Amino acid sequence: MRGPPVVLTNTLGRPVTNVISERGAVPMVVVNTLGEPVTLVNSGGEPVTLFNPNGTLWDYPFSLFSNNEQGAWYDPSDFSTLYQTSTGTTPVTAVEQPVGLMLDRSRGLVLGSELYAGGVSTGTAGYANYTAGTATWEIFRDAGGVGSLAIVSSAPAFTTYLVTLTMAARGADSRAVDCRISSGTGGADFSSIGGAAGNYSFIVRTGNSVSNITLTMPNIGFGGLFTNISVKSLPGNHALQATSASRPVLRSRYNLLTYSEQFNDVAWTKQRTTVTANAVTAPDGTTTADTLLETADSGSHGTYQSISKAASSTTYALSFYVKPNGRTWTILQLDSAGEVNHIRVWFNLSGSGAVGSNASAGSGFSFVSASIQALADGWYRCTAVITSDTNASATAHLRTATGDTVVSYTGDITKGLYIWGAQLLTAADQTSTGGAYQRIAAATDYDVSNPVWRPYLAFDGVDDFFNLASAISITTDMTVVRGFGRSAAGIQSAGLGTSGAEAPAEMAWNTSNDIVIGRLGTPAATVTSANTTTGYYVSTNRRDATNEIGRLSGTQILTRASITVAGTLTDLGRRQTGTVYNSGPVYGLIVLDRALTGSELTATEQWMAGKTGAVLA
Repeated sequence: MRGPPVVLTNTLGRPVTNVISERGAVPMVVVNTLGEPVTLVNSGGEPVTLFNPNGTLWDYPFSLFSNNEQGAWYDPSDFSTLYQTSTGTTPVTAVEQPVGLMLDRSRGLVLGSELYAGGVSTGTAGYANYTAGTATWEIFRDAGGVGSLAIVSSAPAFTTYLVTLTMAARGADSRAVDCRISSGTGGADFSSIGGAAGNYSFIVRTGNSVSNITLTMPNIGFGGLFTNISVKSLPGNHALQATSASRPVLRSRYNLLTYSEQFNDVAWTKQRTTVTANAVTAPDGTTTADTLLETADSGSHGTYQSISKAASSTTYALSFYVKPNGRTWTILQLDSAGEVNHIRVWFNLSGSGAVGSNASAGSGFSFVSASIQALADGWYRCTAVITSDTNASATAHLRTATGDTVVSYTGDITKGLYIWGAQLLTAADQTSTGGAYQRIAAATDYDVSNPVWRPYLAFDGVDDFFNLASAISITTDMTVVRGFGRSAAGIQSAGLGTSGAEAPAEMAWNTSNDIVIGRLGTPAATVTSANTTTGYYVSTNRRDATNEIGRLSGTQILTRASITVAGTLTDLGRRQTGTVYNSGPVYGLIVLDRALTGSELTATEQWMAGKTGAVLA
């Protein structure tokens, strides 16, 4: 397209991060920054049809819900559906922010008709006065009572609304204004919208009874002027968490090391070396590579950093960018227990580069593979793939060396290496990201520019979960497809809370690393599979009146006769009893109250694999 840039927003006013067609999707008008309509065509003037990278239409999975099936579709990669607060007052704008509300995309996020038809004053000694000429309400609270305004009366139970308004604060007082639900439990009882003048947009949800929605002054001596009031329903089974400590975090971090380009930082322990920061040009063209020089002491020379890990054996890919500076050999080492258990790999930084010897000590560590890549300007990227022991920590080292198999020697203060771009990935992340280097400063400050660093919801495995805005009823048929990652041994639920005895369509690992398929009713089935290692998966449970099947990344691992048990899904990220919480990354979830056809199931798993980086069979 030519001319001014195009800005895409959805009907909620949020930026559009995933372009989709209009059939069953969020209605939108594409305009440029001058407000002029834009038509998308190819160079031949033909209308453009947009596809996902996996080949499915952009309106997929919207079409799964074309008959208004009960269910939900959650996509954490679409930032426009995420809010930090359960009331939708603070959008999620970047990674490392908590998610208190995740909108269900299955209904297209299409707003209902306008429900505000004029308010009704419900104050006592406080008041709510209306000025017709400016269509403005003034609401005030004094010592005698609460000033409030009912903006919707008799709102149905378990319904979500988008409320927008403009508020002019009165005087210098900046205390909060509340949007309250008058009665019922299980809803968002109130939403503080702040006291400063401005435009506000927030989400409220009624509980289990018919309710009024009101604007209320909770603080004595405070009032406000309100115009442009709008209330519209927001259909969908939106997921929310009112307790801030129980909200998962949106994350896109894969590199397990910190300060990957800042070896002068205290995160890196220097071992008989000195570091000069930002001394030379790095492989990316910036002056961010450091000089690592040996001291004159005798022993090993290098730098290292430790990470916490699960107390289980894990395979990692350790890599550094290095360039000779008097030394043409380097060592990559992964160890634990003060180097008692370790693997060392030597690399020759001459010519086209070569992988040298590898050596082990202690127990629990094993060498998998190594590679070296020659880059421009004398740089090399060295990578060692190593399986760790079961200790709860591991240490990643880079060392200088005078030759193959050499570890300890008397250093030379004029010799060393140029170093940059340290990275430690799990083997699963190495595969899913192609080993792309991710810059990390502090643990919450990292590069997210590469699409292979797919965003996910990080649940803490302790108390993080969502409530569904309205329970999803399941009768006979159902399908659940989820994208998730497994990072450690032990129980790891990726299921949904339910009123039944088990989480329906739960995919979990027990302490024996067997895959457990849960469902509505008992018994659960335990299936031992080769796919029990850390990694990324698309798991599917599909049930009709005859059979129930379980699939893991495209491979069917379970078929059994269906037990028809009705129930309701109430929570996301935990069993309803609250005893088991999800403890791994979640990339997406689709729930339907019907059994998908074979072609639908294949397309849905392909779509979810694109969100997780999972490899389908």
